[in-house]
Amino acid sequence: MKKYFISTLLVLFAVCSVKAQQDTIKIHVDGTASLESLMEGVWEQGGECLRLTGTPTEEDISYLKGKFASGRFNIYDLRHFELKRIPDRFFQYSNYVTIILPECLEYIGKKVFNAYWLTIILTGHFPEIEEETFEVDDDYIDYCEINELRVSKDNPYLKEDKPYFETYDNGPLCSIYSKDGTYFYFHPMSFFKRELFEYNEFPNYSNDVEILEGTKYIAGAKFREVRTINIILPSTIESIGDCAFIRTDFETLYCNAITPPSLGKNIFKYDHLWDLYVPEGAEEDYLNHRDWSDVEIFYLNGKKIITVSNRSAIDKKILEIARTKDTYLIRSRDTMSEIIIYDLRGNLILQERIDNNRYFLKKSNLPKSPLLLRVELENGECETIKIIP
Repeated sequence: MKKYFISTLLVLFAVCSVKAQQDTIKIHVDGTASLESLMEGVWEQGGECLRLTGTPTEEDISYLKGKFASGRFNIYDLRHFELKRIPDRFFQYSNYVTIILPECLEYIGKKVFNAYWLTIILTGHFPEIEEETFEVDDDYIDYCEINELRVSKDNPYLKEDKPYFETYDNGPLCSIYSKDGTYFYFHPMSFFKRELFEYNEFPNYSNDVEILEGTKYIAGAKFREVRTINIILPSTIESIGDCAFIRTDFETLYCNAITPPSLGKNIFKYDHLWDLYVPEGAEEDYLNHRDWSDVEIFYLNGKKIITVSNRSAIDKKILEIARTKDTYLIRSRDTMSEIIIYDLRGNLILQERIDNNRYFLKKSNLPKSPLLLRVELENGECETIKIIP
């Protein structure tokens, strides 16, 4: 009886081993045959995991673009695939899969992950990314794209830290830092549309984006155009990379570094800051710094101080409109004295005296058609802009 039981276990073990081998399809590229010929029938066969290894040619890479969407696999393992540069839209429409990126990866193009419910795993250095790397086509994703960018447990260069918020199914999403914590690379808000937060789809979402103490450099961090309230930089920050916050519409920046960090190109949206808080006594250092003096600052440590910008186009801009679900937030660089709204036929819709540099305009009080907004400032300036619902 015992001998029979052991034999049965061995048979079951053998069956499970065969099944495990079938669940992982391995394709190695060594130059003797094209990847297209090696993959004949593989996409349709499917399995749990497709593991690609070796060095692909340019023709192999072109063949792969967009193919992952038609494959019947749950995991695409490219860890040991010598793919250093991923071209635009490479994984588009590959919904509901896990993608293990190559260890040698150096660059990711635009809209590479034009899909939803992806789990993307970094196994090597954080690659160079485009401003639109994590963008999706608006007509493709109507609701949201619940994607994850994770770090493999054995990644020698990167780590996850500062859990941001819980998703419905994926659990907490995290920011990504270098292993020693000195570089900040990625914030998970980059995967989410503005509307998700305005409609409060994630009730435990925090409006504050805080970069951890010990971080010295913000490198490669590209934020989607999601509205947040406060961005908090640590006292250890020394440098902020190109376009770090250009796609983020935020109220206040807290920079806790006594010595102003150096700034790359196109750091802030519209090249200005409404509210900047710095350590007490460091105000003049920021205003006179070679990089910060070129940023138009409206309030510094709570005090009104409009810096003179070298950008004439920005100097002429006195209004900014931020949209929420129910309101328009109208902000000006000086105190507004009156707001007047007309329809395109010249009919008066609203006229109101105010004494503030901010004004909330309820959408429910306005017709759902293009309007003309005229704002007069106390200093005599005025500007008229069109509002398109």
